[in-house]
Amino acid sequence: MLSKLPNFTKKNAVICGLKCASVAPAESHPNRYWQKDGKHFVSLYNKAKENKAQLFLVNYKVSDPKVKVIWVKKLDAKKGITAQVQEVLDREQYTAWLEKMEGSFNII
Repeated sequence: MLSKLPNFTKKNAVICGLKCASVAPAESHPNRYWQKDGKHFVSLYNKAKENKAQLFLVNYKVSDPKVKVIWVKKLDAKKGITAQVQEVLDREQYTAWLEKMEGSFNII
């Protein structure tokens, strides 16, 4: 329950929602789709770095009560996400995390 995700103060964040079509959010990961969408994630990562921001990817599915938040710490254009912190949250926990983020991050 929000034990792995950071508690920063006054930082920038890029948060990108990734809608899952066929796989549960807890099971999905951007590296599974790197061949197709890798350029998008590299672009997000670079934009975050340009703005001295942290990148968070949020896997969700409308019909699933769980979301997975992936804090991308390192990314390689060819290999994918190479260092990360992941946490699966229910919607209430996710909402609480977002509210906490709004107070401590500038969301880009």
